Amino acid sequence: MPEKAIGKYITEDDVDNWGVAVSATADFTTDKVNITEDKITVGLDIPTGSKIKFSSTGVLPGGLETGVIYYAIRIDETIIQVASSSVNAAAGEAIDLTDVGVGTHTIDVGEGESLADRQAVIDAVEARVEQITHDYFYPKTFLEFLNGNGRDRIFLPIRQKILSINYLAINTIALSTTDITGEGKISGTAGEYTVTLTISTTADYYKNYYLGIEDNSEAVDKFWGCLILGNTVTGGDGKSIFTLEKPLKVILEADDTVSIITNWAWDEDCIYRNPKGITHEPGTLMEPSEFYLNGYFPKGVRNVEIKGTIGHYSCPQAIKDACIILARHENDSSLYSSYGEFKSEKLGDYGYTRDDGHKYLTGVSEADIKIKPYINNRLILAAV
Repeated sequence: MPEKAIGKYITEDDVDNWGVAVSATADFTTDKVNITEDKITVGLDIPTGSKIKFSSTGVLPGGLETGVIYYAIRIDETIIQVASSSVNAAAGEAIDLTDVGVGTHTIDVGEGESLADRQAVIDAVEARVEQITHDYFYPKTFLEFLNGNGRDRIFLPIRQKILSINYLAINTIALSTTDITGEGKISGTAGEYTVTLTISTTADYYKNYYLGIEDNSEAVDKFWGCLILGNTVTGGDGKSIFTLEKPLKVILEADDTVSIITNWAWDEDCIYRNPKGITHEPGTLMEPSEFYLNGYFPKGVRNVEIKGTIGHYSCPQAIKDACIILARHENDSSLYSSYGEFKSEKLGDYGYTRDDGHKYLTGVSEADIKIKPYINNRLILAAV
């Protein structure tokens, strides 16, 4: 199966007005040009709407120019007509061919529509949506170093919604977790709301704690986690079933790590340290972590390290639709209603002024309608 362009929100298959790959090229002679019916026998099966270009060893048929992008109208598996735009191609409105030309002619199908070109279009429109909305519509890993504030609450300077916190360390000392990994010790299926762990526990012992997953098959977006709603009693096989607030992002593999984090909590904007008593045997030295993990974030410059995920668990359909519209518009700007970043327009006695309620987003009206509800206007908070 040939490689296809793939983005975070859409794939090549979502967009229906790409051209055929550049590799489709054929020569045809003057006797293959029918000026009565404006048809050309090119020997290629070219879908209607495909971008095409022509060149010649002599002179192209009358009505065609060298290097100009045209659009095919498919007649059958070997014959086409030529349209001046994709809209005309869809309507079956062909260019009038006035003569057959001179010499041998060449047709190049899908000029500028290689895999790299398609990938560039998808990447560009998705980046454009993220830039406008100030958000990510998939789980994205983050790593932050914050200044401790001597209190039990610290704010994350992140605009996006926090999906999970998977790692928290103070002065490089990680807060305690129960880590489980290995064949037979962890199991869970993507989309399910439960995981099974080999761990000794009573019913709901870990309720309202947090479960973090390190997906070691990923290089970048490898962290995921959420609130634990409850757990069952350890069974005869030494396993307990944990019920989660969110469905799993991935299938758990033997080399993944599942962590139960027991001494912190969070909301969308901050991390909260649960007060927890630290004890040690009389006459013995305290462990280094006991100087730092006493329920507060000790003051210091960039002494608190936090890893987790932000964004959306799944991409909203409206965002997918907007990316498809923008990609189709990139391929053919005549398909949608475009507007510029203007202040006002006037025609005779009538005028229109754009106010703050009609802010310029992408310049494509149909895409802006989809995107506007997802613009992230959340304030960025900082440690205090």
